[in-house]
Amino acid sequence: MSDIIRILSVKLHNLKNVGRGTVNMPDYAEGGIYNEGSEILGIYGQNGSGKTAVIEALEFMKDLAASKPLPKDAMNYIQGNFDTALIEILFFMFTDREYIVKYAYTIGRDIRINERGEREEVPVVVQEKLSYSVGLDSPLTLLIDARADAKTPFLPAAGVDEATGADPDKVIDITVIKRVAAKEFKSFIFSNDMAPFWYKACEKNVMWGLIPILKDYITKNVFVINQGHSGIISLDFAMPFSITGETERIDMGQVYVSLSEPSVMEKEKFSTFEGIINTVNDVAGTLIPGMKLFVKQYGPQTTKDGKDGIRFELLSSRGGVNFPLRYESEGIKKIVSMLNILALMYNEPSVFVAIDELDAGVFEYLLGELLKVIDETGRGQLLFTSHNLRPLEMLGERSIIFTTANPDKRYVRINETDENLNLREHYIRAIKLGGEEEKLYSGTVKSDIRRALFRAGDDKK
Repeated sequence: MSDIIRILSVKLHNLKNVGRGTVNMPDYAEGGIYNEGSEILGIYGQNGSGKTAVIEALEFMKDLAASKPLPKDAMNYIQGNFDTALIEILFFMFTDREYIVKYAYTIGRDIRINERGEREEVPVVVQEKLSYSVGLDSPLTLLIDARADAKTPFLPAAGVDEATGADPDKVIDITVIKRVAAKEFKSFIFSNDMAPFWYKACEKNVMWGLIPILKDYITKNVFVINQGHSGIISLDFAMPFSITGETERIDMGQVYVSLSEPSVMEKEKFSTFEGIINTVNDVAGTLIPGMKLFVKQYGPQTTKDGKDGIRFELLSSRGGVNFPLRYESEGIKKIVSMLNILALMYNEPSVFVAIDELDAGVFEYLLGELLKVIDETGRGQLLFTSHNLRPLEMLGERSIIFTTANPDKRYVRINETDENLNLREHYIRAIKLGGEEEKLYSGTVKSDIRRALFRAGDDKK
C-alpha cells in the first residue's frame, strides 16, 4: 500500500451553534480505519443546526496549515458567552508505518489597537496541540502543545531542545516566530518559518516529521468549497476552479476565471488550467449530455504583476455552437467548477473534499447518480451538506448523519439496522413522530406560520 492519509473525525466545541458535536467518517464510525474504498458522508438537518459549522472548521484548519491568517471575523464563530472554541481533527496516516494523529486548535478573542488608533476585537489562535500514536491501538502521545500566551515557545521543553539543538539564539528565533504568528492570527505549528526547526528536530526524534507531512496533506489534498464559492457563481462574477498538479497546487487550489469579460492568466498557470479543462470535459459530457468547455484564446497579454500571460475566455459548446459560459444555468456552472476536484477525489484515496450545500442548483436525480457512482467505485473522501433528500435514497445509513435540536449532541446517526430501510422516509417520520434518542427537528406549527404571515401582511396595509 502506498502512502495514505485520511481524515477520521472532526470534533467541535462551542463553534457557532454547536456546543459539542462529533462527525465521524463512515469507516471510523464502524470501528475501522481505512477499507481501501471511498467514503462519503452527508450532513442533514434543519437550517441553523450546525451543518455549515463542520465545513467552516475544516476551512479554518486549511487556512492555518497554509500559513494563512484566520478570517478577521473568526472570533464571531465562538458560541455565546464562551471565550474560546476548540476544533479537533483526527487523521490516519500510513507512511513508513501506521499512525493516528490528532491536531487540535483553539480560537479566541483579543482586543488590539488598529492603524487608526481604535480598539477592535480580533481573532487569535489561543492554542495548538498535536498528538500521535504509532499503530492503531496505542494511546495518543503529546508531540507539541503551543499556547500563544505561554512564556516558553512550546511544550514539552525537551522538544524545544530538539528543534534548536539547545542553542539559546535559536530559542529566541522560535519565540519571535511564535509572536509573529500570534500577531497575524496564524498557526505557529504550521508556520513556514518553523519548517527548518521541525526538520532539525527529526535528527533526535523522527516524530517531528509528522508536522510537515500533515501540513503538506492539508494544503494540497484537502479541498473546501463553501457557500461563497456558489455565491460567486450566482452573481455571474467569476468561476472558481481548483488547480491541481503533481508537484504543486497554485493559490491553495483556487483560481478564478471571469464570467463577465476575458481573463488574463500567467502562462504557467494557463497551461495547467488547460489541462483542468480537458479533465472537466472528460466528465462533463456524461453528466450534461452534449456539453463541452472551450477555451478561446485572444493572444498574449501582460498580467497585472508584469508577468507574461494569456488573454482568454471560457465558452460552453453544445452541438458545435459556442457561447459564453455565464449563460449556462447556475447548477451547470457549479457542477463544472467542482468536476476537477471530484475527479481527483474519485481516483486518489488521500484526497478529501468538503462541500457546503452540494445540492444547490443541481438536479436531484443527477446528484443522486453522481454520489452513487462515487460511493460504489471511488477511492477518496467526500463530506457534504445538503437539503435535498435524494441522497438519502442512494446512500446507506453509514454515509449519512443528522443534526439534532440538542446543541451538546449535534450530530447523530439513525438507529436502524433494517437492510431495506428507506432512510428518506425514516428521517421524515422521525421528524414528525420522534423515536430517536435525540430530537432531530425543532418543530414548526403550520397554524403559527399562517398567523405570523397574515399579521406581517396586515401590518403593511
